[in-house]
Amino acid sequence: MARRDPVQRDESGVRNVALVVEYDGRGFAGWQLQPGQRTVQSALEESLAVLCGHPVVVRVAGRTDSGVHAWAQRAHFFTRSTLPCDRLLRGVNALAGDGVRVVKAEEVQLDWDARRNARSKLYCYRILARAAPSALLAGSTWHVPWPLDVDLMEAELAGLLGTFDWTSYCAADGSDPNPAKELKAAYLQREEHEVLAIRFEGSGFLKHMVRILVGTLVEVGLGKRKPGSMVEARAARDRRAAGRTAPAEGLYLELVRYC
Repeated sequence: MARRDPVQRDESGVRNVALVVEYDGRGFAGWQLQPGQRTVQSALEESLAVLCGHPVVVRVAGRTDSGVHAWAQRAHFFTRSTLPCDRLLRGVNALAGDGVRVVKAEEVQLDWDARRNARSKLYCYRILARAAPSALLAGSTWHVPWPLDVDLMEAELAGLLGTFDWTSYCAADGSDPNPAKELKAAYLQREEHEVLAIRFEGSGFLKHMVRILVGTLVEVGLGKRKPGSMVEARAARDRRAAGRTAPAEGLYLELVRYC
């Protein structure tokens, strides 16, 4: 999770505790604190405050929107509590409620930061590509009932790699001052039960970027856009040039890399 040098604390005994967090986005209004809403951040901070005996602020590698899931979100918080990490983990999981679990907790260097130290993030978007909806996958996939040209979609993904301005694939209300991000990998895999998994790894992502990439890619697969149109849309640097925003429920944060 972080470098393995001997862990240091400051003179007052403050510790930096890193977390790996898994959650089902259906039960939350996203990661970030929102008044009157249950969020992943609020569930963790309220539980940790009880355990640590003082208010806690949990900092995250990357905020996720309402409905988006995570297998391995990374986060950290500072505490003066001497409670061992294994007891913190068990306590949070007992208090935080359904839909969120801490799967790993460890003490790290005071200067380690879940967001600033991240080198890349891997997202996966899952599409249920069949005519009939699913009784089991609703809320965790995007159901696309029309035939998709998967070979065409794979070729389209291969042309997207590199460092570019991704303004066309950013939500209209996005506010990232640096829209240039490196897309390191983009590929499609067939999974069981007629699910297509589309993975994107990048140095960073703009607001709704993965969902807009997927929505546009599906339009290519449906024949609504010509081959090569995703690169053309990116070059336009205009949100109107790209396609629809895919629903949140198909998106998963799978991995955050630190080396």
